[in-house]
Amino acid sequence: MLWAERLPWLPLLVTVHCFADEQLWELHAKLVDAQDYPKLTEKVYPYLITPSLRAFSAHFFLVLREPHFNTCRWTNAIRITEDIVELGFSIDMLRTVNRCGPGFDHLCKFYDEPLIRRSPKLDAVFRSKAPNGYVGFLIGRYWAEEEPLCPHQLQSDEDPFIVMQHPFRRLHPKPDVWGEWLSRSLQYAGLDEWNPGNPGNPDEIVKMAVQAAPDVCIHSVQDAWSALWPQAPPKSMIVLGCSDMNHDPTSPLLEKGAGGLFIDVSSKLIENAQRKWSAPHRMILNIKAQPHNIAELLKNYSSYVEDVEVLQVDVDTMDGRLVEELLAHTKPRAVVVEVRDSLPFPFRYACLTHDTKHLPWGGANFAFWLHLLRRHGLHLVRMDLRDAVFARTEAPTIRTFLGAMACYLRKFVLVPTPLQAMELWTRKTLREIDRKTVLRHHWIASHPPDVIEEIWRNMTTTSPDVRFHLDV
Repeated sequence: MLWAERLPWLPLLVTVHCFADEQLWELHAKLVDAQDYPKLTEKVYPYLITPSLRAFSAHFFLVLREPHFNTCRWTNAIRITEDIVELGFSIDMLRTVNRCGPGFDHLCKFYDEPLIRRSPKLDAVFRSKAPNGYVGFLIGRYWAEEEPLCPHQLQSDEDPFIVMQHPFRRLHPKPDVWGEWLSRSLQYAGLDEWNPGNPGNPDEIVKMAVQAAPDVCIHSVQDAWSALWPQAPPKSMIVLGCSDMNHDPTSPLLEKGAGGLFIDVSSKLIENAQRKWSAPHRMILNIKAQPHNIAELLKNYSSYVEDVEVLQVDVDTMDGRLVEELLAHTKPRAVVVEVRDSLPFPFRYACLTHDTKHLPWGGANFAFWLHLLRRHGLHLVRMDLRDAVFARTEAPTIRTFLGAMACYLRKFVLVPTPLQAMELWTRKTLREIDRKTVLRHHWIASHPPDVIEEIWRNMTTTSPDVRFHLDV
Protein backbone atom coordinates (compact mmCIF):
# COMPACT_ATOMS: atom_id res chain seq x y z
CA MET A 1 0.00 0.00 0.00
CA LEU A 2 1.30 3.45 -0.91
CA TRP A 3 1.80 6.08 1.75
CA ALA A 4 3.05 9.59 1.15
CA GLU A 5 3.00 13.04 2.66
CA ARG A 6 1.47 16.02 0.89
CA LEU A 7 1.93 19.64 1.92
CA PRO A 8 0.25 22.84 0.64
CA TRP A 9 1.62 24.40 -2.52
CA LEU A 10 3.24 27.81 -2.56
CA PRO A 11 1.75 30.47 -4.84
CA LEU A 12 3.26 30.57 -8.32
CA LEU A 13 5.11 33.49 -9.80
CA VAL A 14 3.88 34.84 -13.13
CA THR A 15 6.22 33.64 -15.87
CA VAL A 16 8.39 36.26 -17.53
CA HIS A 17 9.62 35.38 -21.01
CA CYS A 18 13.15 36.07 -22.17
CA PHE A 19 15.89 34.77 -24.41
CA ALA A 20 18.24 32.83 -22.17
CA ASP A 21 21.85 32.40 -23.25
CA GLU A 22 21.87 29.78 -25.99
CA GLN A 23 25.44 28.80 -25.09
CA LEU A 24 23.97 26.74 -22.27
CA TRP A 25 22.96 24.36 -25.03
CA GLU A 26 26.45 23.98 -26.51
CA LEU A 27 28.86 21.10 -26.07
CA HIS A 28 32.35 21.00 -27.52
CA ALA A 29 33.80 17.60 -28.39
CA LYS A 30 37.17 16.22 -29.42
CA LEU A 31 39.16 13.00 -29.26
CA VAL A 32 42.47 13.19 -27.36
CA ASP A 33 45.31 10.71 -27.36
CA ALA A 34 45.30 9.22 -23.86
CA GLN A 35 49.05 8.73 -23.68
CA ASP A 36 49.38 12.51 -23.45
CA TYR A 37 47.46 12.39 -20.17
CA PRO A 38 49.03 9.72 -17.92
CA LYS A 39 47.14 10.94 -14.84
CA LEU A 40 43.81 10.28 -16.51
CA THR A 41 45.00 7.02 -18.05
CA GLU A 42 45.66 5.61 -14.59
CA LYS A 43 41.98 6.03 -13.75
CA VAL A 44 40.73 3.89 -16.63
CA TYR A 45 39.41 0.56 -15.49
CA PRO A 46 41.67 -2.21 -16.86
CA TYR A 47 38.75 -4.64 -17.15
CA LEU A 48 36.90 -2.47 -19.68
CA ILE A 49 37.79 -4.94 -22.44
CA THR A 50 39.75 -8.17 -22.77
CA PRO A 51 43.58 -8.11 -22.66
CA SER A 52 43.82 -9.25 -26.28
CA LEU A 53 41.56 -6.49 -27.46
CA ARG A 54 43.44 -3.92 -25.40
CA ALA A 55 46.82 -5.01 -26.71
CA PHE A 56 45.90 -4.25 -30.31
CA SER A 57 43.92 -1.06 -29.81
CA ALA A 58 44.83 2.59 -29.52
CA HIS A 59 43.64 4.35 -26.41
CA PHE A 60 41.94 7.77 -26.47
CA PHE A 61 39.72 10.01 -24.36
CA LEU A 62 36.56 11.53 -25.71
CA VAL A 63 36.25 14.99 -24.15
CA LEU A 64 33.00 16.92 -23.86
CA ARG A 65 33.55 20.51 -22.77
CA GLU A 66 30.91 22.83 -21.36
CA PRO A 67 32.12 26.26 -22.45
CA HIS A 68 29.91 28.21 -20.08
CA PHE A 69 31.40 26.45 -17.07
CA ASN A 70 34.83 25.79 -18.62
CA THR A 71 34.69 22.18 -17.46
CA CYS A 72 35.30 18.83 -19.11
CA ARG A 73 33.77 15.39 -19.00
CA TRP A 74 35.76 12.37 -20.14
CA THR A 75 35.00 8.91 -21.36
CA ASN A 76 37.25 6.08 -22.44
CA ALA A 77 37.56 5.52 -26.20
CA ILE A 78 39.43 2.51 -27.58
CA ARG A 79 40.03 2.26 -31.29
CA ILE A 80 39.29 -1.10 -32.87
CA THR A 81 41.70 -1.83 -35.73
CA GLU A 82 41.59 -4.44 -38.44
CA ASP A 83 44.17 -6.38 -36.45
CA ILE A 84 41.37 -7.23 -34.07
CA VAL A 85 39.47 -9.06 -36.78
CA GLU A 86 42.55 -11.19 -37.45
CA LEU A 87 42.48 -12.26 -33.81
CA GLY A 88 38.98 -13.62 -34.26
CA PHE A 89 36.89 -10.73 -32.99
CA SER A 90 34.00 -10.29 -35.37
CA ILE A 91 32.23 -7.01 -35.93
CA ASP A 92 28.96 -8.66 -34.95
CA MET A 93 30.47 -9.59 -31.59
CA LEU A 94 31.62 -6.02 -31.00
CA ARG A 95 28.22 -4.61 -31.92
CA THR A 96 26.63 -6.55 -29.07
CA VAL A 97 28.82 -4.86 -26.45
CA ASN A 98 26.44 -2.64 -24.53
CA ARG A 99 27.33 -3.13 -20.86
CA CYS A 100 30.63 -3.80 -19.18
CA GLY A 101 32.48 -3.34 -15.93
CA PRO A 102 31.76 -4.69 -12.44
CA GLY A 103 28.07 -4.71 -11.67
CA PHE A 104 27.43 -3.38 -15.18
CA ASP A 105 27.85 0.20 -14.00
CA HIS A 106 29.90 1.20 -17.04
CA LEU A 107 28.02 1.56 -20.28
CA CYS A 108 29.78 0.60 -23.48
CA LYS A 109 28.91 0.93 -27.14
CA PHE A 110 30.61 -0.12 -30.35
CA TYR A 111 30.54 2.45 -33.18
CA ASP A 112 31.66 1.03 -36.49
CA GLU A 113 33.17 3.04 -39.30
CA PRO A 114 30.00 3.28 -41.49
CA LEU A 115 27.96 4.66 -38.59
CA ILE A 116 30.61 7.25 -37.75
CA ARG A 117 30.95 8.29 -41.39
CA ARG A 118 27.20 8.80 -41.74
CA SER A 119 27.29 11.45 -39.01
CA PRO A 120 29.44 14.41 -40.16
CA LYS A 121 30.00 15.64 -36.59
CA LEU A 122 30.91 12.21 -35.26
CA ASP A 123 33.20 11.71 -38.22
CA ALA A 124 34.89 15.06 -37.51
CA VAL A 125 35.53 14.07 -33.89
CA PHE A 126 36.89 10.60 -34.60
CA ARG A 127 38.55 11.00 -38.00
CA SER A 128 41.02 13.61 -36.69
CA LYS A 129 42.76 10.97 -34.56
CA ALA A 130 42.10 7.74 -36.45
CA PRO A 131 44.00 6.76 -39.59
CA ASN A 132 42.32 5.12 -42.54
CA GLY A 133 41.51 1.48 -42.03
CA TYR A 134 40.05 1.55 -38.55
CA VAL A 135 37.01 -0.64 -37.95
CA GLY A 136 35.37 1.36 -35.21
CA PHE A 137 35.50 2.62 -31.63
CA LEU A 138 34.45 0.97 -28.40
CA ILE A 139 33.26 3.75 -26.09
CA GLY A 140 33.12 3.10 -22.37
CA ARG A 141 31.81 5.41 -19.69
CA TYR A 142 33.75 5.25 -16.45
CA TRP A 143 33.23 6.99 -13.12
CA ALA A 144 36.48 8.92 -12.89
CA GLU A 145 36.48 12.04 -10.78
CA GLU A 146 35.76 15.11 -12.83
CA GLU A 147 38.50 17.61 -13.55
CA PRO A 148 37.66 21.00 -11.99
CA LEU A 149 38.64 22.80 -15.19
CA CYS A 150 39.62 21.80 -18.70
CA PRO A 151 43.40 21.25 -18.61
CA HIS A 152 45.44 23.85 -20.42
CA GLN A 153 46.63 21.20 -22.88
CA LEU A 154 43.10 20.76 -24.12
CA GLN A 155 42.56 24.48 -24.54
CA SER A 156 45.64 24.67 -26.78
CA ASP A 157 45.38 21.27 -28.49
CA GLU A 158 46.03 21.48 -32.23
CA ASP A 159 42.83 19.61 -33.00
CA PRO A 160 39.93 22.04 -32.53
CA PHE A 161 36.81 21.18 -30.57
CA ILE A 162 33.76 20.40 -32.66
CA VAL A 163 30.81 22.54 -31.53
CA MET A 164 27.65 20.49 -31.11
CA GLN A 165 24.18 21.29 -29.90
CA HIS A 166 23.45 19.82 -26.49
CA PRO A 167 21.54 16.52 -26.92
CA PHE A 168 18.72 17.73 -24.65
CA ARG A 169 18.18 20.98 -26.56
CA ARG A 170 15.46 19.41 -28.68
CA LEU A 171 13.43 18.81 -25.52
CA HIS A 172 12.85 22.57 -25.14
CA PRO A 173 11.51 24.36 -28.23
CA LYS A 174 11.37 27.69 -26.36
CA PRO A 175 14.82 29.28 -26.08
CA ASP A 176 14.10 30.99 -22.76
CA VAL A 177 13.37 27.87 -20.71
CA TRP A 178 16.16 28.37 -18.13
CA GLY A 179 15.33 32.01 -17.51
CA GLU A 180 11.75 31.01 -16.78
CA TRP A 181 12.82 28.07 -14.65
CA LEU A 182 15.16 30.19 -12.53
CA SER A 183 12.49 32.87 -12.12
CA ARG A 184 10.03 30.26 -10.88
CA SER A 185 12.67 28.66 -8.68
CA LEU A 186 13.33 31.88 -6.79
CA GLN A 187 9.92 31.75 -5.14
CA TYR A 188 10.91 28.49 -3.43
CA ALA A 189 14.22 29.86 -2.14
CA GLY A 190 12.90 31.27 1.14
CA LEU A 191 14.88 34.49 0.61
CA ASP A 192 13.95 37.52 2.69
CA GLU A 193 15.16 39.85 -0.05
CA TRP A 194 13.12 38.17 -2.79
CA ASN A 195 10.30 40.35 -4.11
CA PRO A 196 7.82 38.30 -6.18
CA GLY A 197 6.50 41.50 -7.72
CA ASN A 198 9.86 42.33 -9.26
CA PRO A 199 11.48 39.15 -10.59
CA GLY A 200 13.96 40.94 -12.82
CA ASN A 201 15.01 40.10 -16.36
CA PRO A 202 15.19 36.28 -16.68
CA ASP A 203 18.04 36.61 -19.16
CA GLU A 204 20.02 38.53 -16.55
CA ILE A 205 19.04 35.94 -13.96
CA VAL A 206 20.62 33.23 -16.12
CA LYS A 207 23.84 35.22 -16.44
CA MET A 208 23.94 35.90 -12.71
CA ALA A 209 23.43 32.20 -11.96
CA VAL A 210 26.22 31.07 -14.26
CA GLN A 211 28.61 33.70 -12.87
CA ALA A 212 27.84 32.67 -9.28
CA ALA A 213 28.11 28.91 -9.89
CA PRO A 214 31.87 28.70 -9.09
CA ASP A 215 31.08 29.95 -5.57
CA VAL A 216 29.17 26.73 -4.95
CA CYS A 217 30.42 24.08 -7.39
CA ILE A 218 33.66 22.39 -6.37
CA HIS A 219 35.61 19.35 -7.46
CA SER A 220 34.94 17.51 -4.19
CA VAL A 221 33.11 18.49 -1.02
CA GLN A 222 36.12 17.18 0.87
CA ASP A 223 37.74 20.48 -0.09
CA ALA A 224 35.10 22.44 1.85
CA TRP A 225 36.44 21.51 5.30
CA SER A 226 39.62 23.57 5.13
CA ALA A 227 37.47 26.71 5.34
CA LEU A 228 34.93 25.39 7.86
CA TRP A 229 37.53 23.80 10.17
CA PRO A 230 40.89 25.38 9.23
CA GLN A 231 42.70 24.12 12.33
CA ALA A 232 41.33 21.72 14.98
CA PRO A 233 38.87 19.06 13.76
CA PRO A 234 35.30 18.90 15.06
CA LYS A 235 35.01 17.30 18.47
CA SER A 236 32.41 14.79 17.37
CA MET A 237 30.73 13.50 14.18
CA ILE A 238 27.84 11.15 13.45
CA VAL A 239 28.18 9.25 10.19
CA LEU A 240 25.39 6.90 9.11
CA GLY A 241 26.42 4.78 6.14
CA CYS A 242 30.11 5.19 6.87
CA SER A 243 31.21 2.28 4.64
CA ASP A 244 34.88 1.53 5.49
CA MET A 245 35.47 5.20 6.41
CA ASN A 246 38.16 5.60 3.74
CA HIS A 247 36.54 7.76 1.06
CA ASP A 248 33.72 9.62 2.80
CA PRO A 249 33.05 13.32 2.20
CA THR A 250 34.16 13.84 5.83
CA SER A 251 37.38 11.80 5.49
CA PRO A 252 39.63 14.90 5.85
CA LEU A 253 38.10 15.52 9.29
CA LEU A 254 38.65 11.92 10.26
CA GLU A 255 42.29 12.15 9.20
CA LYS A 256 42.67 15.22 11.43
CA GLY A 257 41.52 13.15 14.41
CA ALA A 258 37.77 13.72 14.65
CA GLY A 259 35.87 11.21 16.76
CA GLY A 260 32.24 10.24 17.09
CA LEU A 261 29.74 7.56 16.14
CA PHE A 262 30.14 5.67 12.83
CA ILE A 263 27.54 3.18 11.62
CA ASP A 264 27.12 0.94 8.59
CA VAL A 265 24.91 -2.05 7.82
CA SER A 266 27.73 -4.00 6.10
CA SER A 267 29.67 -6.19 8.54
CA LYS A 268 32.59 -6.58 6.13
CA LEU A 269 33.00 -2.83 5.64
CA ILE A 270 32.75 -2.19 9.35
CA GLU A 271 35.42 -4.81 10.04
CA ASN A 272 37.72 -2.97 7.64
CA ALA A 273 36.87 0.36 9.27
CA GLN A 274 37.54 -0.96 12.76
CA ARG A 275 40.95 -2.31 11.75
CA LYS A 276 42.09 1.04 10.40
CA TRP A 277 40.19 3.70 12.31
CA SER A 278 39.48 2.35 15.80
CA ALA A 279 40.32 4.79 18.61
CA PRO A 280 39.06 5.44 22.17
CA HIS A 281 37.05 8.46 21.03
CA ARG A 282 35.34 6.55 18.15
CA MET A 283 32.49 4.06 18.24
CA ILE A 284 32.26 2.05 14.99
CA LEU A 285 29.14 -0.12 14.82
CA ASN A 286 27.67 -2.70 12.46
CA ILE A 287 23.95 -2.03 12.90
CA LYS A 288 21.02 -0.78 10.86
CA ALA A 289 20.19 2.82 11.69
CA GLN A 290 16.48 3.64 11.46
CA PRO A 291 14.52 6.75 12.42
CA HIS A 292 12.82 5.01 15.35
CA ASN A 293 16.11 3.97 16.99
CA ILE A 294 18.08 7.21 16.58
CA ALA A 295 17.17 8.57 20.02
CA GLU A 296 18.19 5.29 21.67
CA LEU A 297 21.49 5.20 19.80
CA LEU A 298 22.34 8.74 20.84
CA LYS A 299 21.50 7.90 24.45
CA ASN A 300 23.47 4.65 24.52
CA TYR A 301 26.57 6.25 23.00
CA SER A 302 26.19 9.73 24.45
CA SER A 303 29.89 10.02 25.35
CA TYR A 304 30.78 9.76 21.64
CA VAL A 305 28.22 12.26 20.37
CA GLU A 306 28.40 14.95 22.99
CA ASP A 307 28.32 18.36 21.30
CA VAL A 308 28.25 16.74 17.86
CA GLU A 309 29.35 19.22 15.19
CA VAL A 310 29.02 17.29 11.92
CA LEU A 311 26.35 14.92 10.60
CA GLN A 312 26.77 12.80 7.50
CA VAL A 313 24.07 10.45 6.19
CA ASP A 314 24.36 8.23 3.12
CA VAL A 315 22.36 5.03 3.46
CA ASP A 316 20.74 5.22 -0.02
CA THR A 317 17.20 4.75 1.31
CA MET A 318 15.65 6.73 4.19
CA ASP A 319 18.29 9.46 4.26
CA GLY A 320 15.75 12.27 4.62
CA ARG A 321 13.95 10.79 7.62
CA LEU A 322 17.24 9.92 9.32
CA VAL A 323 18.59 13.46 8.97
CA GLU A 324 15.29 14.87 10.20
CA GLU A 325 15.41 12.65 13.29
CA LEU A 326 19.06 13.46 14.00
CA LEU A 327 18.33 17.18 13.82
CA ALA A 328 15.57 16.73 16.39
CA HIS A 329 18.24 15.67 18.91
CA THR A 330 21.38 17.53 17.81
CA LYS A 331 22.43 20.96 16.58
CA PRO A 332 25.44 20.43 14.29
CA ARG A 333 27.46 23.12 12.58
CA ALA A 334 27.46 21.19 9.30
CA VAL A 335 25.47 18.43 7.58
CA VAL A 336 26.63 16.37 4.60
CA VAL A 337 24.08 14.60 2.39
CA GLU A 338 24.00 12.78 -0.90
CA VAL A 339 21.92 14.53 -3.56
CA ARG A 340 19.82 12.19 -5.68
CA ASP A 341 18.21 13.21 -8.96
CA SER A 342 14.88 11.41 -8.54
CA LEU A 343 12.91 14.56 -9.37
CA PRO A 344 14.00 18.01 -10.58
CA PHE A 345 13.82 21.22 -8.59
CA PRO A 346 11.45 22.49 -7.12
CA PHE A 347 9.74 19.14 -6.46
CA ARG A 348 10.71 17.77 -3.06
CA TYR A 349 11.20 14.02 -2.91
CA ALA A 350 12.44 11.69 -0.16
CA CYS A 351 12.26 7.93 0.11
CA LEU A 352 10.46 6.71 3.26
CA THR A 353 11.26 3.00 3.17
CA HIS A 354 14.33 0.78 3.34
CA ASP A 355 13.11 -1.29 0.41
CA THR A 356 13.13 0.59 -2.90
CA LYS A 357 12.14 -2.49 -4.92
CA HIS A 358 15.41 -2.23 -6.86
CA LEU A 359 14.43 1.19 -8.19
CA PRO A 360 16.94 4.10 -8.06
CA TRP A 361 14.62 6.01 -5.75
CA GLY A 362 16.55 5.96 -2.50
CA GLY A 363 17.70 9.04 -0.62
CA ALA A 364 16.37 12.53 -1.19
CA ASN A 365 16.66 15.14 -3.92
CA PHE A 366 18.09 18.65 -3.98
CA ALA A 367 14.86 20.54 -3.27
CA PHE A 368 14.10 18.35 -0.26
CA TRP A 369 17.50 19.01 1.32
CA LEU A 370 17.30 22.76 0.73
CA HIS A 371 13.88 22.91 2.37
CA LEU A 372 14.54 20.62 5.34
CA LEU A 373 17.94 21.98 6.29
CA ARG A 374 16.90 25.62 5.87
CA ARG A 375 14.29 25.07 8.61
CA HIS A 376 17.17 24.17 10.93
CA GLY A 377 19.31 27.19 10.04
CA LEU A 378 21.60 25.25 7.68
CA HIS A 379 22.33 26.58 4.20
CA LEU A 380 24.14 25.12 1.20
CA VAL A 381 27.80 26.10 1.06
CA ARG A 382 29.34 23.62 -1.42
CA MET A 383 28.35 20.72 -3.67
CA ASP A 384 30.04 18.36 -6.09
CA LEU A 385 28.80 15.69 -8.48
CA ARG A 386 27.28 13.69 -5.64
CA ASP A 387 27.28 15.32 -2.21
CA ALA A 388 26.35 18.66 -0.67
CA VAL A 389 27.57 20.41 2.49
CA PHE A 390 25.18 22.59 4.49
CA ALA A 391 26.42 24.79 7.33
CA ARG A 392 25.24 27.38 9.82
CA THR A 393 25.92 30.46 7.76
CA GLU A 394 23.95 33.54 6.90
CA ALA A 395 20.90 32.93 4.74
CA PRO A 396 21.83 32.94 1.05
CA THR A 397 21.42 36.02 -1.09
CA ILE A 398 19.69 35.88 -4.45
CA ARG A 399 23.11 35.56 -6.07
CA THR A 400 24.24 32.60 -3.94
CA PHE A 401 20.92 30.83 -4.40
CA LEU A 402 21.12 31.29 -8.18
CA GLY A 403 24.70 30.01 -8.09
CA ALA A 404 23.42 26.88 -6.36
CA MET A 405 20.73 26.53 -9.03
CA ALA A 406 23.31 26.82 -11.82
CA CYS A 407 25.47 24.22 -10.06
CA TYR A 408 22.47 21.91 -9.79
CA LEU A 409 21.59 22.58 -13.43
CA ARG A 410 25.04 21.63 -14.59
CA LYS A 411 25.53 18.55 -12.41
CA PHE A 412 22.07 16.97 -12.41
CA VAL A 413 20.05 18.32 -15.34
CA LEU A 414 22.29 19.19 -18.30
CA VAL A 415 24.53 16.21 -17.86
CA PRO A 416 24.29 13.80 -20.79
CA THR A 417 26.74 10.94 -20.77
CA PRO A 418 29.17 10.90 -23.69
CA LEU A 419 27.33 7.82 -24.89
CA GLN A 420 24.03 9.68 -24.88
CA ALA A 421 25.61 12.50 -26.81
CA MET A 422 26.98 10.21 -29.50
CA GLU A 423 23.77 8.25 -29.71
CA LEU A 424 21.79 11.43 -30.27
CA TRP A 425 24.26 12.89 -32.75
CA THR A 426 23.50 9.95 -35.02
CA ARG A 427 19.72 10.03 -34.64
CA LYS A 428 17.03 12.56 -35.45
CA THR A 429 13.92 11.80 -33.42
CA LEU A 430 12.96 12.78 -29.91
CA ARG A 431 11.88 9.21 -29.26
CA GLU A 432 15.51 8.13 -29.07
CA ILE A 433 16.02 10.01 -25.77
CA ASP A 434 15.34 7.81 -22.78
CA ARG A 435 11.93 8.26 -21.18
CA LYS A 436 13.33 9.29 -17.79
CA THR A 437 15.20 12.22 -19.33
CA VAL A 438 12.20 13.30 -21.41
CA LEU A 439 9.96 13.30 -18.34
CA ARG A 440 12.46 15.19 -16.19
CA HIS A 441 12.79 17.97 -18.74
CA HIS A 442 9.04 18.10 -19.30
CA TRP A 443 8.53 18.58 -15.55
CA ILE A 444 11.26 21.23 -15.41
CA ALA A 445 9.61 23.30 -18.14
CA SER A 446 6.12 23.04 -16.61
CA HIS A 447 4.44 24.92 -13.79
CA PRO A 448 4.68 22.59 -10.76
CA PRO A 449 0.92 22.41 -9.91
CA ASP A 450 0.20 21.44 -13.52
CA VAL A 451 2.32 18.28 -13.40
CA ILE A 452 2.56 17.15 -9.77
CA GLU A 453 -0.38 14.76 -10.19
CA GLU A 454 1.26 13.41 -13.33
CA ILE A 455 4.46 12.81 -11.35
CA TRP A 456 2.44 11.12 -8.62
CA ARG A 457 0.72 8.78 -11.09
CA ASN A 458 4.00 8.02 -12.86
CA MET A 459 5.82 7.02 -9.69
CA THR A 460 2.99 5.10 -8.04
CA THR A 461 2.30 3.17 -11.24
CA THR A 462 5.95 2.14 -11.46
CA SER A 463 5.93 0.70 -7.95
CA PRO A 464 2.90 1.10 -5.67
CA ASP A 465 4.82 -0.38 -2.72
CA VAL A 466 7.55 2.26 -2.39
CA ARG A 467 6.63 4.90 0.18
CA PHE A 468 7.86 8.42 -0.46
CA HIS A 469 7.38 12.08 0.37
CA LEU A 470 6.34 14.29 -2.56
CA ASP A 471 5.68 18.00 -2.42
CA VAL A 472 6.52 21.30 -4.06
